[in-house]
Amino acid sequence: MEQTADNLIAGRYQPVLSQPLQDAVEGLSAYAARDILDPSSQLMAVAVQADLPARANMLDGKIPASPSLLYPLAHGTAPMSDGSSARFVICPAPPGPSIGVTRRWSEAELLANVLVPCARVLIMLGEQGKTHRGIRPGNLFRPERGGPVVLGEAWSAPAGTFQPAIFESPYSAMCRPEARGAGSPADDVYALGATILALAIGRVPMDGIDEETVIRRKLEYGSFAAMLGDARISANLAELLRAMLADSPAHRPSAEQLVKAAEGRVQRLVVRPPRRAAQGIDISGLLSHDARTLAHALAVRPGPAAVMLRKGDVSLWLRRNLGDMQVASAIDEVLRVAGDDGSLVARCVASLDPMAPLMWHGMGLWPDGIGPAIARARTGRGADPKMLSDLIAQEALSGWGSQRAEFCDTAALQQNARTMRSMLRSTGGLDRLAYALNPLLPAEGATLGGACVTALDELLLALEATSKRADLRKMGPICAALLPFLATQLPGSIAAEVSDIMAQANDPANAARAQVRLLSRVETRAGLPTTLPGLTEWLGQGAITALDTMRSKTRRERLAERIKGILSHGRINPIAALLEAPEEHQADRRGAHSADVLFAAIEAELAQIEAGSPKRARDARALGLDVASSCGIAMLGLAIVLVMVF
Repeated sequence: MEQTADNLIAGRYQPVLSQPLQDAVEGLSAYAARDILDPSSQLMAVAVQADLPARANMLDGKIPASPSLLYPLAHGTAPMSDGSSARFVICPAPPGPSIGVTRRWSEAELLANVLVPCARVLIMLGEQGKTHRGIRPGNLFRPERGGPVVLGEAWSAPAGTFQPAIFESPYSAMCRPEARGAGSPADDVYALGATILALAIGRVPMDGIDEETVIRRKLEYGSFAAMLGDARISANLAELLRAMLADSPAHRPSAEQLVKAAEGRVQRLVVRPPRRAAQGIDISGLLSHDARTLAHALAVRPGPAAVMLRKGDVSLWLRRNLGDMQVASAIDEVLRVAGDDGSLVARCVASLDPMAPLMWHGMGLWPDGIGPAIARARTGRGADPKMLSDLIAQEALSGWGSQRAEFCDTAALQQNARTMRSMLRSTGGLDRLAYALNPLLPAEGATLGGACVTALDELLLALEATSKRADLRKMGPICAALLPFLATQLPGSIAAEVSDIMAQANDPANAARAQVRLLSRVETRAGLPTTLPGLTEWLGQGAITALDTMRSKTRRERLAERIKGILSHGRINPIAALLEAPEEHQADRRGAHSADVLFAAIEAELAQIEAGSPKRARDARALGLDVASSCGIAMLGLAIVLVMVF
């Protein structure tokens, strides 16, 4: 394909699709990339999956360059070999292979070449209010000659998507991979601790064990003890990792403290173990002896859990066996106010373990993971869309937040829940929410021709590119699938346009007018300097059809000629101006009104004639009598004259 500015990302970067990079990014495809301004630079282009939108806040250009991080340089769309386009994130290429877990690392090597460089990256990201959320051995790279590791990219998919459960805290691992959220710096500290532990023992902890068991073991024994098992590491490293893998984020050291810890010992945490009952409670095969594991059992067995909660078995066990009257009372209060089973279980889980994520019918997610979860669900490869719709419609975030007020901003959660519910009820419903919560989610629509569109200027260029396709010209440029995207991108409501476009079959004129009106708003909003002659030509026939709403044939023909004359200019706003011209429509309405009045008078006159009005009959009889009387007098006079003559 010819290299032009339109084919380059940020005007300078070009993915080289003929040079795929193996193992550069786990879970996604990566290719070599070329910088036309610096051909010697070693770069890669990571292809973003349409249903796993990139992290917009990480691609805002505020992450400084760092030799210890494959930081994002730019992002944008570029053409694929099949004629479609895709979004790519441009980063430095890895300096060597990923380190994986192939051997045991010494403590000195771990501190100098893993802990310190990664902690410094976390400090830098923290200053920008950002998190990495992709720290694992497979995402750490090292030059062949050795030295400090380089932390891989984690911006081309939702935060934490490709993290194995072992490298995530149990409260993140509970969630769907795409719904884990950006988290906090403490989550990155945990992942770094799990990575260092794996490298220290030379294997992935609990390898081969299913994720649910991994989570329960971490909850029951604590992450450090569950992951270390019977392995042996130095006392100094053990103290450091015990702190980094603390179950409560508040107990984990900061990135700054980690740098200092590399130079000395870490103060041991004294954490009171959770209260444990001698006799457990069984939730559909999951035996729990403490509140944390009980919360997890309720979360992943929501059906049986709801039955036991409503029967009072759970609160009874909390009182008699665990001796936790406060939590038992909280459960009783939830039972009093909760609605359906989903809301009941979600709020009870939060009461039992306030650090747990929102668990909805067995699905876990953090609030900022709802957007990616919706994006994934729309493709049929994620959660059940109806389940997500119910979660939003019932404002489940509010109820969940109210049970864990000490861990969240309940007012903000309530406002977010109300906003999402309102948006769910508006134009586009769940699709509109997907676009609103994922700024880089590509638009869908047959008229886009496979182009990756995440902004209004990209939409116009995509429609211009497909404007010559005969199969697409049979429909308007804006198909129904594009409407939720436009409802999110354009200020104000587009409800009227949506209604008209959806009524295309019954009212093609108003549907065509709505197409022009919407695209005119898009053109104004996008501020695209390029003309769009193909798109305006595509709109031309529809614009002329839209004139059918006018009554005057002469005026329609005159405006049609004017529209035809400006189509080649490649601008949509002048077409819209002619269609919406107030003076033309006012004149047409005045003329139509006058014609209607005259027509009504004629119709009334004809109706009277046809019906034979009583008044008309009386007038006719009176006129007949007058005529007869006049004729009689005339005949009498004539007779007198004849008698006199003869």
